[in-house]
Amino acid sequence: MGLSVKHRDSPYVHLRHLAADILVGTTENKFSCPFCIGGANGDRGFVITRLTESEAVYCCHRATCGKAGRIACWGFRLEQILCDPTSQPKSEFTPRVYTGRTGELGQEWSTEILGLYGLTVEESYWANWRRDIGSGRLVCPILGPTGKCRGQELRKSKISSGDYGPKTIHYRQSEEVWMGWYRRSKTNPIILVEDIVSALKGSRHFQAGCLLGSHVSLDHILEATEVAKDQKIYLALDKDATDKAAHFIKKWKFVAANLVLQPLSKDLKLMTDEEIKHIKEG
Repeated sequence: MGLSVKHRDSPYVHLRHLAADILVGTTENKFSCPFCIGGANGDRGFVITRLTESEAVYCCHRATCGKAGRIACWGFRLEQILCDPTSQPKSEFTPRVYTGRTGELGQEWSTEILGLYGLTVEESYWANWRRDIGSGRLVCPILGPTGKCRGQELRKSKISSGDYGPKTIHYRQSEEVWMGWYRRSKTNPIILVEDIVSALKGSRHFQAGCLLGSHVSLDHILEATEVAKDQKIYLALDKDATDKAAHFIKKWKFVAANLVLQPLSKDLKLMTDEEIKHIKEG
């Protein structure tokens, strides 16, 4: 990802994750101090109070430590937040490489892209979307923020019959963050969406990141903040996942102060160009 790892073991990394899991207006005292680790006996005399969505205060009541202060999402560099200390070790990565043959989209896919989603054939060419000759599925490259290919997504048509497999099939050939990017203008704010079609449509007005699902991991947030710099990051999950999006906003607010919730009345790929533009201008 290109982020510094020198602060991986900083107690402030742990502290900010603790704060992110506490409800606003509440105090927790069940933790060991990230600075003294509770001493030889592992004492749990560390207290943390979350004041607002973006600010907390803390104090260690061990006499030999006494660390106390305030922590806020704007107070530390994002490069320090590298890993979730509560996460499980990752299993060994096994690449899955797509080896199918592809061809031009053809009339059926061109009609679906234009008729259902309002995308143009020119946009599908720009995104290098193709058709898998064997299955007839749409083949969408999954690109990193610099344009490097991370794999492919094969999507089932919504209007053709005969394909009874899953809606999407993923071929992940790289261990990089599993999300895709469309960046037509690198000065636009960021929008994070669930699917690749919404990402391409959203890229008319945003730097669009596709989460390839409704889960938002720390790796997703770190990559988005690296791309965004000081720009806003809109989290725009599908309409049926608004509550889930609100949860992720609370969870990662201490990591990304510029992360904001964007509730949707319908999936972004079904919105008009003016409706998408209004998000940016609103």
